[in-house]
Amino acid sequence: MIRKIGNVGVLDIRNATEESLGNGIECENVGALIYSRDKAVLLEKIKAENIGSTIECDTDMQVVSGKMEVTKSSLDAVDKPLNLLVLGKLIIQPDIEPGQLNKGLGRLHISGKAVCPENLMAVLQSKIGELNGKLDSFPSDYLLIDRSLVIDDYYLKSIPKNSKIAILGSLNVAKGTSNDLFFDKVSMLYVSGKISVFEENSMLLTSRLHELSHSKIEVIPDVFNLVEDLTRIENSDVELWDNESLYFLEKVEFDKDVDPVLLEKKLQSLKAKEAVFCHISLKPSLARKCDRYKTKIIAYKERLFINEGQSKLECSQLEYQDGSLTIVNYGILEISDMNPSLISSKIDKIYNSGVIMVPKNLIGLIQSRITDNNGTIVESGSKEENGGFNIANAGMLRL
Repeated sequence: MIRKIGNVGVLDIRNATEESLGNGIECENVGALIYSRDKAVLLEKIKAENIGSTIECDTDMQVVSGKMEVTKSSLDAVDKPLNLLVLGKLIIQPDIEPGQLNKGLGRLHISGKAVCPENLMAVLQSKIGELNGKLDSFPSDYLLIDRSLVIDDYYLKSIPKNSKIAILGSLNVAKGTSNDLFFDKVSMLYVSGKISVFEENSMLLTSRLHELSHSKIEVIPDVFNLVEDLTRIENSDVELWDNESLYFLEKVEFDKDVDPVLLEKKLQSLKAKEAVFCHISLKPSLARKCDRYKTKIIAYKERLFINEGQSKLECSQLEYQDGSLTIVNYGILEISDMNPSLISSKIDKIYNSGVIMVPKNLIGLIQSRITDNNGTIVESGSKEENGGFNIANAGMLRL
């Protein structure tokens, strides 16, 4: 019997045998398939679909999925060099001496991103056998912050004068931040992610950026208020506004119950870097508040479904839902085999920026529902015919 494996982060067959694989394996939606050179012959027994990467590495290499930090103390604790396959993010902390890193690290395979101080970059590069991703450096004498950061007066008062800061994430300079305080407390900045800053602070911020920073800078006009945490707007939120000008860096959805008249009264203007979702009754009001050439508004008639991960749309979901569905797909969406008339009556529009998996007989019908397609549509197999998955939804699986 052929085993079926679905939705697995890492599939490791370095210790697999002909017997353990049996008659073969069918894989679908696997982040990384790992094998050793002596097991390459076993790949013939694996039928793969939607695998992110296939990586060859020795059996003595430790697999790290996610984020790993290498520090002075972690290297002090090992008695032999670390041989690592990193599937994610590797961070080398600046408290390590070059000699210690050279002694403590063995062979490296990196599929993702590695971040390292400038003075350790040559050592790190000498250890990397395979790099599938990005290698970044930051100034060695900077304070390292491994997350996104908001700089405001409160934060600036908490740090020493002339601080040098490396931020492995995004940076937001809050509205109203004192330029005098910023000038006094921050001498240099390195930022690996996006930067958002209001006009009043933008020139000073730019003058403080290290030459290694190649971040995209979003300069927000001072008349706007930046909204970060609120991604779904209800009528009760609008009631609290007072002729607001709002700036959204992420996608924002206006609830169906928002009163168009109230919105006209309470909202002065709106700008969003990503899409704005709303009921069709709100679109005229929002269109008047936005720059229609820079803000994308997606309106739905009855129901909205946004997929940003991996989802499956079943026949029963459409059968029992009230009204038609507008689908916005940013991830992987599988549509089950179903009666075409159900799709015709229950799916109004599809906006696709990801992958949609559809049975062959429904591809044409699904394509006819697509309003905006920046992704792909592929034919899916029928899991029901083969009895479903034997193994599914695993972070790491060793065979």
